[in-house]
Amino acid sequence: MRSVNSILIWLALTKVALATELGFDKIGDLDMTSGRPVVIAQVAGETVGVVLDTSASEAVLLEGFAKKKGLLMPGRTPEDGGLFLSAGKDIPVVLGKHEFRLQEVMVLSDQGRYDIKNAGLVLNPNAINCQHCLIVLDYIGRVFALANSTDIKAVEQALSEPYGKLVRASAEMHVLENNAALYMSSVSLGAGVTSVLLDTGSNYTTFLKVAIPNQVRMAGKSLIRMKDARMTVHETEPVSIRVNQTEIAKTAVRVEPASSFAHYYVTYGNFAYFPHQGSIGMDVLRNCILAIEPKKTVHLLCRKVADRRTSVS
Repeated sequence: MRSVNSILIWLALTKVALATELGFDKIGDLDMTSGRPVVIAQVAGETVGVVLDTSASEAVLLEGFAKKKGLLMPGRTPEDGGLFLSAGKDIPVVLGKHEFRLQEVMVLSDQGRYDIKNAGLVLNPNAINCQHCLIVLDYIGRVFALANSTDIKAVEQALSEPYGKLVRASAEMHVLENNAALYMSSVSLGAGVTSVLLDTGSNYTTFLKVAIPNQVRMAGKSLIRMKDARMTVHETEPVSIRVNQTEIAKTAVRVEPASSFAHYYVTYGNFAYFPHQGSIGMDVLRNCILAIEPKKTVHLLCRKVADRRTSVS
C-alpha cells in the first residue's frame, strides 16, 4: 500500500507557499452535527462527507460507501472481524479546489466511531502534503483551511481576531514512518507529563488510569448504551489539561484501565504505533483551532476555560 504522502497529490500548494502576504485557502465548512468534524467532498464522482480524523493512520474509505460504488477489490474477504477490506481502484477525490487520487487504500467498517450520516471517506489532515503552510482546523468557526505561512504568531493573530483572545499551546509531534496519527508530547493532568493522541474522531477525552494523578478524584461511573453492546465508563471530576504548562481545558476525562491503548485504527496491519497514555477528543478540541505543520508541530489555539461551551455540538 502506498503511503499517504505519495497518494495525496495536492494541486496549487506551491503557489500558496510563494505568496508574500498571509492568506487562507478555505477548503470547506465543517459539519459538527455528529460532534466530529466532517467536510463535504466529491469522492468517485459522488458528494459525500469526509471525516477529518487526526487519529487515523491514513486516508481510508468507509465500507457502506465502498460497497455502494463497487470499489471493493473482487475476491477479497474481510479480515480481523470485517474491520478492513482492500480497495483496488484509482479513486478521484475533489476537496475544495484540490484534487487527489486514492489507490489501494483500506476500507473500514462504518459502524461504531464512523457511523456518521452520508460519510464515505476518513482523512487524516496530518497526512496532507502541505509544504510551507499550516493546516487549519477551526472548530470554533467550523472551517477547514490552509494558511500560506508557518509563522504561528501571524496565523494566530489572524485567526484570533473574530473570537477575541485565545490561549496558545504548541507541542512537537512524534513522527512515525507509516502512520500519520497525530501523537503529541508534553501533556499533563496536573502532575507529570505524557504523550497523547489527538483524536478528532472521538467525542471524548480518555486517559489511562496510571496517567491520572492520585489527587484527581473519581466522579463515578455510568452505563453507555451502544447499538450492539453496553459499556461501563469511569470518569474523573473536572481536571486541568495542560500542554507545555498552558491550560487548554478543564473537564472530566474517561478512565481506561488497560495497560496501553491499542485502537485498531492505529495499530492494525503494518502501521507504526507510538506508546501513549491518553487521547484528547472533541469534547476538548471543539473549543480550539488546530494549526498543524505536518509531521512537525501542532499548535492549539483555544478559548479560555471560563469562556467554554458546555456540550458537544
